[in-house]
Amino acid sequence: MSSIVRRILIVLVAVLVVVAGVLAYFRFFGPKTMPTGPAANTAPTGTLPSSSGLPSASTGTTASGAVTTDTLTLPAVKKASAEEALAQQLNIASRDFAERYGSYSSDGDFSNLEALLPVMTDGFAAETRTSISKSRATASTAGFVGVTTRALSATPTGPVSVESSVTVVVTAQRTTTGGANPGVTYEDLTLSLDYQDGIWKTDSAAWSKR
Repeated sequence: MSSIVRRILIVLVAVLVVVAGVLAYFRFFGPKTMPTGPAANTAPTGTLPSSSGLPSASTGTTASGAVTTDTLTLPAVKKASAEEALAQQLNIASRDFAERYGSYSSDGDFSNLEALLPVMTDGFAAETRTSISKSRATASTAGFVGVTTRALSATPTGPVSVESSVTVVVTAQRTTTGGANPGVTYEDLTLSLDYQDGIWKTDSAAWSKR
């Protein structure tokens, strides 16, 4: 083989090696091509996290047919019945009346009773005014006496109804300062109340020792 032919073969081999190297580079290290066709826009498959235990939302549609989501549905709050509200009002009225009715001082000139006249029935208010007038006429000037009354409980003795009078027994702690018998006593105040003009009004009141 002549030297010219040998050189040509060497050049051809060198060219083939270079071409093979370029092809190998683009195959393993060149840019990747993007997928085409229907599969290119297919969303990933799989399951979403469960929403069990989360508050649910109600849905609806607008005039145009679009789906809308309303506010979350919260558990309903139980409201007090009319009977429960009436009994609670009676309890508060009875305790308040007992504390004011039983708290006084010799310097107060029966102001505690006068303040309660608006929450008495007409008949009991008339009796109380007469009692105040008699007590003022015979009031003693022997010395100071004060009584503080605190209601501990109020218990109706029967059904609570706006259609009839309700008797309530209020258990009270009474603290006396001055006078012949200072100290603490426990007494019951038995009240009769009528529901008038949207409030409970006292029709009678009587103390008794425990």
